[in-house]
Amino acid sequence: MSYEDNLKKLHSIFQEIYEKSTAEGTVKEYYYNDISSFFKKRILPKEQYLDQLEKNVPYMKFYFNNTLSELIDYIYNPIKNENSTEAYTKITSSAKSNAILSSYEVINYFKSNSQNNHMTDDFIHLKSLKDNNKFEELFEELEFQIKYYKSHANYMNYIAFIITQNIEIMQFISSNFSKGDTMEKIRIFTRDFVNDLLAVQVIVDKSL
Repeated sequence: MSYEDNLKKLHSIFQEIYEKSTAEGTVKEYYYNDISSFFKKRILPKEQYLDQLEKNVPYMKFYFNNTLSELIDYIYNPIKNENSTEAYTKITSSAKSNAILSSYEVINYFKSNSQNNHMTDDFIHLKSLKDNNKFEELFEELEFQIKYYKSHANYMNYIAFIITQNIEIMQFISSNFSKGDTMEKIRIFTRDFVNDLLAVQVIVDKSL
């Protein structure tokens, strides 16, 4: 098949994964419970709630990125005789551990009075809002980002769970696409498919 044909097949595979997740409803239910539970932290004093946001936003961003990276590595280098449950657990466990480590630098950056040239634009923007006492805008942006990255992470977990169970999908991807190409395509599919999660209405107490 041509590259275009393979791309159509890949899109069809991910469309089926999306439709399966929608039919089951488990991804949306888990996301709703996850984000609702987090927003209950709004009853905390303002400083403590800000601390929770500053810790969880970078963690969820790194967790999503790490899960994708670990999944890509597994697709191209599966471990012989390892069952799907073991594979999925290793992927998510490693992603969590690395996300915690990666978050430390960002958390310290948020709390410091210094600059850090290693920070990405999104974190620089958040710190700028904090340093300039634009707290209403800061909370709004942090809450959007926690929803954004939790939705991506929840959906990526589901993708990893399905793919590690299906050797045919892994073989098709590894045989027809480069690692970089596959990572980019999965990012695009995930971004397109999380819209229904971001549309989930969560009742949030705005009384800070």
